[in-house]
Amino acid sequence: MTFFHYYQSPLGLIRLESDDHALTALIFCDKADEEQSELPVFEKADKWLESYFRGTPYQPDFETRQPLTEFQRSVYQETVNIPYGSTVSYAEIARRIAVKRNIRRMSAQAVGQALGKNRLLLLMPCHRVIGADGSLGGFAGGSKLKENLLRHEGIII
Repeated sequence: MTFFHYYQSPLGLIRLESDDHALTALIFCDKADEEQSELPVFEKADKWLESYFRGTPYQPDFETRQPLTEFQRSVYQETVNIPYGSTVSYAEIARRIAVKRNIRRMSAQAVGQALGKNRLLLLMPCHRVIGADGSLGGFAGGSKLKENLLRHEGIII
């Protein structure tokens, strides 16, 4: 069973989803379509979101869960380590993974495709991944939201 909760952020409405234990999605949405539930994981996620939008995010103190392939896990591990207010290119993440796997090269496009499946936006900060030329690249919430998130973090676009 999936439970839902909504958080009104300065950049729009966020829908949180849970399996009753872990947070399984944190995505921007247009309206509250589902009946809200009150769960401890939602209370903790709300506090984390408040800190994020104040500019002082901390290591989340709640469990998250999303099904990942081994490759997605490696991409997400690189992504979660991008500091608040910083960016890294798709190509750089691909290069880092290639080095760790001891292979000649990795596709930046494959990194983008893996990030496109991210359902834990902000917690898995794929908005901090940009093109090697400084372009924004894709984002599940759209390029305007990605631009606003980067501006919120003090990154000049």
